[in-house]
Amino acid sequence: MLVTIGLEVHVQLKSRTKIFCGCAVLFGSEPNSSVCPVCLGLPGALPVLNREVFKLGLRAVLAMGGTPSERIKFDRKNYFYPDLPKGYQISQYDHPLSRGGSVELGSGKKIRIHRAHLEEDAGKLIHDQSPDSSFVDLNRAGTPLLEIVSEPDIESSEEAYEYLTHLKALLKSVKVSECDMEKGHLRCDANVSVRKNASDPLGKKVEIKNLNSFKAVRAALDHEVKRQTEALGLGEALAQETRLWDDARQKTVVMRSKEEAHDYRYFPEPDLVPFSLTTEEIEKERVSLPKPVKEQKEDAVRRFGLSPYEVNVLFASSERWSFFEQAAVTHGDPRAIVNWVIGPVAAYLNAEGQEIDETRLTKEKLVALQRLVEKGRVSLQVAKEKILPDLFEKDADPETILKEKGLEQVSDDSALAGWIEEAIGENPKVVQDFRSGKDTAAMFLVGQVMKKSRGAANPIKVQELMRKKLSGHA
Repeated sequence: MLVTIGLEVHVQLKSRTKIFCGCAVLFGSEPNSSVCPVCLGLPGALPVLNREVFKLGLRAVLAMGGTPSERIKFDRKNYFYPDLPKGYQISQYDHPLSRGGSVELGSGKKIRIHRAHLEEDAGKLIHDQSPDSSFVDLNRAGTPLLEIVSEPDIESSEEAYEYLTHLKALLKSVKVSECDMEKGHLRCDANVSVRKNASDPLGKKVEIKNLNSFKAVRAALDHEVKRQTEALGLGEALAQETRLWDDARQKTVVMRSKEEAHDYRYFPEPDLVPFSLTTEEIEKERVSLPKPVKEQKEDAVRRFGLSPYEVNVLFASSERWSFFEQAAVTHGDPRAIVNWVIGPVAAYLNAEGQEIDETRLTKEKLVALQRLVEKGRVSLQVAKEKILPDLFEKDADPETILKEKGLEQVSDDSALAGWIEEAIGENPKVVQDFRSGKDTAAMFLVGQVMKKSRGAANPIKVQELMRKKLSGHA
């Protein structure tokens, strides 16, 4: 089966105030405390485009390689919903902010951008405050969004996940959005269809909504591809419809069919005058952008001696790249630091669904931990398993945790000698194997010493002393 996927990503732009009024954009404030006649849609209130919002949107589309429209126009997108106080949303229809551009995946494949446009967000319905009623919080109404619509170039859930990861890193690198999904800064809808052969027409398009994490996007697409594939295999007809992702049940459920789809009746927003951008204005913003990510990756390979794979992993998150860069410079050995960042650090963050800046881990802590390993004061395994997790969650430094938990590695010859004697005495057959030429037998005995010391013995020192003892030189 051939899979065709397109994504619609809504990005909250990083401005202090809303797109068409001066109300503050705040997260977690008291319901309906950051509203005014404009974002409430009261009669006679007129919208005014926030210049900073427009600038951030322009930076984003230029960073993606998009072409800004010669004529910028806003439109009314009409539909009724309780958290849309005006009864319409100010968006862009036939003259969006830009068309074109792309996001490049690690493989070199480019996912093309169809269009990107500015619009205001709606409010939020709250259903868990009363068994009989839903409440409306309009603080989000008027929050500035950039909707980025991809071409249907994505062919798997893994490509979709990677596209979103690279897009997020790109937007954060040019400082246009925090992209914090927990705060609603980045939301995604997916369109997916399945067909048997490349020569077949595209299958029925199914839109999936309610995707609140990249993990959910991947899971929803996997489920939907499987559902559609099984239906086609059984000769069943697929409907063009909108489905919701049910994260608890890990499945999609029908929201509405094509016949129930909205006709938004777009027409020009009469209170916002269309305008044009000059070439000079566009170029001024373009030259202020950082180097393209591809060039930054090439610089990283040369500067730190990293492999392309390591660079792609690091650049999947601007926070992780920045953390690595600073830690590598502080420590002086990029190889030692990259193994931490793309290994145990990434494993912890991925498992917790966090980024480094959301934890208590700092570059100073990681460098200090690596120094303890290099000095032989703690084994690498113990550092990873018993110290690093605390560094994510506590303010304590590695030295303090090392002493509090009694994890300091034993390297004293006399202290190790007792464990070595016990291991040799309890395993005469293994000792005989070593003396018969089976060199790997020594490593079994080293492992026995590590067990007896509960991981506290210095394994390098133990191996050195063990071989001496077995060879009769100690």
